Amino acid sequence: MSAPDSMQAYYNARAPHMAKGLATPPAGQLLEIVTALRAESAGRAVLEIACGTGYWTRFVAPGASEMMATDFSEEMLAIAQGQQIERARFQREDAYALAGVREGRFDFGFAMHWVSHIPLARWGEFFTVFHARLKPGARVLLADDIRRPDDADPYYSKLATHDSYEIRRLPEGGTYEIVKTYFTSEELQELLRPYAENLVIRYERPRWWLTYVVKN
Repeated sequence: MSAPDSMQAYYNARAPHMAKGLATPPAGQLLEIVTALRAESAGRAVLEIACGTGYWTRFVAPGASEMMATDFSEEMLAIAQGQQIERARFQREDAYALAGVREGRFDFGFAMHWVSHIPLARWGEFFTVFHARLKPGARVLLADDIRRPDDADPYYSKLATHDSYEIRRLPEGGTYEIVKTYFTSEELQELLRPYAENLVIRYERPRWWLTYVVKN
């Protein structure tokens, strides 16, 4: 099984476990990010990539003028749709194609815990497709994990791809190899330089988050 196929299988299988987190209200850093998301997206047409169970969607959609939340996992989307979130429209999409999403439609985009799963060879492919669906001057918010020193998940790199991987295990016994790259602040600045203006990075464990304006 290839890494992309393994990751899709992993998140399909993990969906019921992630659904349990919907009952937990955001606090601390999560609440800070939710507050920023609401402020950035208020009154805007919003596109979300890799929405998963809709955890973040529910905080953004009610204040948006419109909201399209996308994911490739049918299992995740079923959970998200079951929440009946006001103004949210869920759609199954490949993040590297977004074939069913009209170009130039949205003026705010966000992706939570997604960019660490993008193989470095597809970084440009994703951001080109993603930004094409946004209006000129649209704003973007991204967030993802910072690796903990005591993290027990096996973590390693493959020289052939320059990507990093983790082995993830589920309680019922499944084992999956997924792309999972923990970026430094300097790496994020360098990788986003071709695509972003007014980039502001907040880097503090357990996760980083950033905002920028799409470069024309």
